[in-house]
Amino acid sequence: NARRPGRFLIALDASGSMWGRVGEQTKIAAARQAVDSILAKWNPSDRLGLIAYGHRSKADCRDIELVVPVSRFDPGRIKGAVNALVPKGKTPIADSLRAAASSLNTAQGKGTVVLVSDGIETCVADPCAVAAELKKAGVGLVTHVIGFDIADPAAKAQLQCIARATGGVYLDARDASGLETALGRAVEAAQGGRVQSEAPARPVEDVYR
Repeated sequence: NARRPGRFLIALDASGSMWGRVGEQTKIAAARQAVDSILAKWNPSDRLGLIAYGHRSKADCRDIELVVPVSRFDPGRIKGAVNALVPKGKTPIADSLRAAASSLNTAQGKGTVVLVSDGIETCVADPCAVAAELKKAGVGLVTHVIGFDIADPAAKAQLQCIARATGGVYLDARDASGLETALGRAVEAAQGGRVQSEAPARPVEDVYR
């Protein structure tokens, strides 16, 4: 079942709340483990990068870094970069989507982001509006979103909206093994598999505004 190599970016929440615990471990430890496990399932002919936010300073909404540019598949490099992230700061999801779109340079064809977030945007922007704006501008960016340990309905609605606006799937993960499963399914969706989104087809009316 040959398919053309794709261009992918893992976008990882490394805001301060990732020190929260799920079961026996911190969320960041669970994220490291889950990323490690899905790298084994990735098609080595794909190009893959990593973008992270909130890992360098406590209160900076500009703290978004393209840690590994989209490049030849190098699982060791991605794993090392994820292991080096130290959660600290804010959750600038909207600007991270813009940065992801520009680093994938989606004018050259479709690019896919797999976003893992444990909460709502904590900077001023509206990530759902940004996602819709990128789609409308003809940026071929599909974002599959994993809501990790999300209890707040407003946060969940916002993350579901990003997935829906870009034609991606939304998946819930409650703990470390759930995150591993959800990441595996997001990769499957990113590689063209049929994966059912866990977001309603229509938004719950602007819960988070």
